[in-house]
Amino acid sequence: MKIRFRDCKFVRVRLLVSVTSFMIAACCSTLAGTKSERFWLAGRYDGNQIIVYFDAVKFNGTLPSNVKKLAPAVAERVFEPFELPASYVDQLQKGPDAEQFALGGKYDLLLDYGKAVTVTITTLVGTETDEEVGNDSFIGGLATVNESDLPYLRSRSYYVLRRHKEISESASKTRRRFRKRTLAFKMNPSNSIFKIRSWRCSRNA
Repeated sequence: MKIRFRDCKFVRVRLLVSVTSFMIAACCSTLAGTKSERFWLAGRYDGNQIIVYFDAVKFNGTLPSNVKKLAPAVAERVFEPFELPASYVDQLQKGPDAEQFALGGKYDLLLDYGKAVTVTITTLVGTETDEEVGNDSFIGGLATVNESDLPYLRSRSYYVLRRHKEISESASKTRRRFRKRTLAFKMNPSNSIFKIRSWRCSRNA
Protein backbone atom coordinates (compact mmCIF):
# COMPACT_ATOMS: atom_id res chain seq x y z
CA MET A 1 0.00 0.00 0.00
CA LYS A 2 3.04 2.27 0.38
CA ILE A 3 4.11 4.49 -2.49
CA ARG A 4 7.81 4.81 -3.21
CA PHE A 5 8.78 8.18 -4.60
CA ARG A 6 11.19 6.75 -7.14
CA ASP A 7 8.20 5.03 -8.80
CA CYS A 8 6.06 8.19 -8.96
CA LYS A 9 5.60 10.32 -12.05
CA PHE A 10 6.70 13.86 -11.36
CA VAL A 11 5.14 17.17 -12.24
CA ARG A 12 6.17 18.69 -15.52
CA VAL A 13 7.35 22.27 -15.55
CA ARG A 14 4.61 23.37 -17.92
CA LEU A 15 1.94 21.95 -15.60
CA LEU A 16 3.42 23.79 -12.64
CA VAL A 17 3.55 27.04 -14.60
CA SER A 18 -0.05 26.58 -15.70
CA VAL A 19 -1.26 25.84 -12.16
CA THR A 20 0.74 28.75 -10.76
CA SER A 21 -0.72 31.21 -13.27
CA PHE A 22 -4.24 30.03 -12.56
CA MET A 23 -3.71 30.25 -8.82
CA ILE A 24 -2.45 33.82 -8.98
CA ALA A 25 -5.43 34.92 -11.06
CA ALA A 26 -8.04 32.95 -9.14
CA CYS A 27 -7.15 33.18 -5.49
CA CYS A 28 -5.63 36.60 -5.11
CA SER A 29 -8.88 38.29 -5.99
CA THR A 30 -10.13 37.73 -2.43
CA LEU A 31 -13.06 39.21 -0.59
CA ALA A 32 -12.83 42.38 1.45
CA GLY A 33 -11.82 41.69 5.03
CA THR A 34 -10.12 38.38 4.22
CA LYS A 35 -6.52 38.52 5.42
CA SER A 36 -5.48 34.99 4.53
CA GLU A 37 -7.12 32.24 2.55
CA ARG A 38 -6.00 28.69 2.04
CA PHE A 39 -6.08 26.80 -1.25
CA TRP A 40 -5.35 23.21 -2.31
CA LEU A 41 -4.66 21.50 -5.60
CA ALA A 42 -7.33 18.90 -6.41
CA GLY A 43 -7.39 16.23 -9.11
CA ARG A 44 -10.20 14.62 -11.05
CA TYR A 45 -11.00 11.30 -9.38
CA ASP A 46 -13.80 10.03 -11.63
CA GLY A 47 -16.88 11.30 -13.45
CA ASN A 48 -18.35 13.25 -10.54
CA GLN A 49 -15.68 13.32 -7.82
CA ILE A 50 -12.41 15.12 -7.18
CA ILE A 51 -9.63 14.07 -4.82
CA VAL A 52 -7.66 16.37 -2.55
CA TYR A 53 -4.99 15.75 0.07
CA PHE A 54 -5.31 18.46 2.72
CA ASP A 55 -2.45 17.68 5.10
CA ALA A 56 0.85 15.86 5.40
CA VAL A 57 0.93 13.42 8.33
CA LYS A 58 2.86 10.54 9.83
CA PHE A 59 0.91 7.30 10.28
CA ASN A 60 3.83 5.72 12.17
CA GLY A 61 2.49 2.22 11.60
CA THR A 62 -0.90 2.94 13.17
CA LEU A 63 -3.09 2.48 10.09
CA PRO A 64 -6.15 0.29 10.74
CA SER A 65 -5.69 -3.20 9.35
CA ASN A 66 -8.97 -3.09 7.43
CA VAL A 67 -8.41 0.05 5.35
CA LYS A 68 -9.97 -0.29 1.90
CA LYS A 69 -7.80 0.42 -1.11
CA LEU A 70 -9.63 2.56 -3.69
CA ALA A 71 -9.34 2.72 -7.46
CA PRO A 72 -6.69 5.13 -8.83
CA ALA A 73 -7.76 8.63 -9.82
CA VAL A 74 -8.41 9.54 -13.45
CA ALA A 75 -5.92 12.40 -13.11
CA GLU A 76 -2.28 11.37 -13.43
CA ARG A 77 0.41 11.90 -10.78
CA VAL A 78 -2.03 11.52 -7.90
CA PHE A 79 -1.08 9.22 -5.04
CA GLU A 80 -3.34 6.16 -4.95
CA PRO A 81 -5.80 6.48 -2.06
CA PHE A 82 -7.32 4.18 0.50
CA GLU A 83 -10.43 4.88 2.54
CA LEU A 84 -10.00 5.91 6.17
CA PRO A 85 -12.54 5.86 9.01
CA ALA A 86 -13.55 9.25 10.39
CA SER A 87 -12.43 8.31 13.91
CA TYR A 88 -8.88 7.66 12.67
CA VAL A 89 -8.67 10.88 10.64
CA ASP A 90 -9.82 12.85 13.66
CA GLN A 91 -6.78 11.62 15.61
CA LEU A 92 -4.48 13.16 12.99
CA GLN A 93 -6.08 16.63 12.92
CA LYS A 94 -4.44 17.97 16.06
CA GLY A 95 -1.89 20.50 14.78
CA PRO A 96 -2.62 24.25 14.75
CA ASP A 97 -2.52 24.32 10.95
CA ALA A 98 -4.43 21.06 10.42
CA GLU A 99 -7.44 21.40 8.14
CA GLN A 100 -10.55 20.29 10.03
CA PHE A 101 -12.23 18.52 7.11
CA ALA A 102 -14.93 15.94 7.72
CA LEU A 103 -17.64 13.96 5.95
CA GLY A 104 -20.28 16.33 4.66
CA GLY A 105 -17.90 19.30 4.64
CA LYS A 106 -18.35 21.87 1.88
CA TYR A 107 -15.58 23.31 -0.30
CA ASP A 108 -15.49 25.45 -3.43
CA LEU A 109 -13.92 24.23 -6.65
CA LEU A 110 -12.55 27.19 -8.60
CA LEU A 111 -13.05 26.96 -12.35
CA ASP A 112 -12.53 29.18 -15.38
CA TYR A 113 -13.86 32.73 -15.65
CA GLY A 114 -14.32 33.12 -11.89
CA LYS A 115 -16.82 30.25 -11.67
CA ALA A 116 -16.91 28.35 -8.36
CA VAL A 117 -18.97 25.23 -7.68
CA THR A 118 -19.62 23.70 -4.27
CA VAL A 119 -18.44 20.14 -3.62
CA THR A 120 -19.12 17.89 -0.63
CA ILE A 121 -16.65 15.56 1.12
CA THR A 122 -18.14 12.08 0.82
CA THR A 123 -15.16 9.80 1.53
CA LEU A 124 -12.12 10.30 3.77
CA VAL A 125 -8.89 9.03 2.25
CA GLY A 126 -5.19 8.71 2.88
CA THR A 127 -2.04 7.57 1.13
CA GLU A 128 1.06 6.11 2.76
CA THR A 129 4.62 6.70 1.57
CA ASP A 130 8.10 5.77 2.78
CA GLU A 131 7.86 7.41 6.20
CA GLU A 132 10.88 5.45 7.44
CA VAL A 133 13.15 7.53 5.16
CA GLY A 134 11.56 10.85 6.10
CA ASN A 135 8.73 11.17 3.59
CA ASP A 136 5.26 12.36 4.54
CA SER A 137 2.01 10.48 4.14
CA PHE A 138 -1.20 12.40 3.41
CA ILE A 139 -4.85 12.59 4.40
CA GLY A 140 -7.72 14.14 2.49
CA GLY A 141 -10.99 13.28 0.88
CA LEU A 142 -13.06 12.53 -2.18
CA ALA A 143 -15.52 15.33 -2.84
CA THR A 144 -18.66 14.93 -4.95
CA VAL A 145 -19.73 17.54 -7.49
CA ASN A 146 -23.43 18.33 -7.87
CA GLU A 147 -24.86 16.82 -11.04
CA SER A 148 -25.99 20.22 -12.30
CA ASP A 149 -22.40 21.50 -12.06
CA LEU A 150 -20.69 18.63 -13.88
CA PRO A 151 -20.70 20.39 -17.29
CA TYR A 152 -18.47 23.12 -15.83
CA LEU A 153 -15.72 20.62 -15.09
CA ARG A 154 -15.22 19.89 -18.79
CA SER A 155 -12.24 17.65 -19.50
CA ARG A 156 -9.75 19.18 -17.09
CA SER A 157 -7.79 16.98 -14.68
CA TYR A 158 -6.67 19.50 -12.04
CA TYR A 159 -8.49 22.20 -10.09
CA VAL A 160 -8.05 24.62 -7.21
CA LEU A 161 -10.04 24.05 -4.02
CA ARG A 162 -10.81 26.50 -1.21
CA ARG A 163 -12.99 26.51 1.89
CA HIS A 164 -16.63 27.13 1.07
CA LYS A 165 -17.93 30.67 1.33
CA GLU A 166 -21.23 32.31 0.53
CA ILE A 167 -20.67 35.20 -1.85
CA SER A 168 -23.22 37.98 -2.09
CA GLU A 169 -23.69 39.96 -5.28
CA SER A 170 -22.21 43.09 -3.69
CA ALA A 171 -19.18 41.19 -2.44
CA SER A 172 -18.69 39.72 -5.91
CA LYS A 173 -18.57 43.21 -7.43
CA THR A 174 -16.15 44.42 -4.76
CA ARG A 175 -13.87 41.46 -5.34
CA ARG A 176 -13.43 42.32 -9.00
CA ARG A 177 -12.01 45.73 -8.07
CA PHE A 178 -9.11 44.32 -6.09
CA ARG A 179 -5.79 44.32 -7.85
CA LYS A 180 -4.05 40.97 -8.12
CA ARG A 181 -1.43 40.24 -5.52
CA THR A 182 1.47 37.89 -5.38
CA LEU A 183 0.69 34.34 -4.38
CA ALA A 184 3.17 32.85 -1.92
CA PHE A 185 3.44 29.09 -1.73
CA LYS A 186 5.98 26.36 -1.09
CA MET A 187 6.81 24.13 -4.02
CA ASN A 188 9.60 21.64 -4.55
CA PRO A 189 10.02 20.60 -8.24
CA SER A 190 11.26 17.15 -7.19
CA ASN A 191 8.04 16.34 -5.37
CA SER A 192 4.93 14.67 -6.67
CA ILE A 193 2.08 17.04 -7.51
CA PHE A 194 0.13 16.27 -4.36
CA LYS A 195 3.03 16.90 -2.03
CA ILE A 196 2.18 20.55 -2.56
CA ARG A 197 0.23 20.97 0.66
CA SER A 198 -1.59 24.26 0.22
CA TRP A 199 -1.24 27.90 -0.64
CA ARG A 200 -2.07 30.94 1.43
CA CYS A 201 -3.05 34.11 -0.37
CA SER A 202 -2.82 37.27 1.72
CA ARG A 203 -3.56 40.93 1.26
CA ASN A 204 -3.36 43.99 3.45
CA ALA A 205 -6.51 44.94 5.37
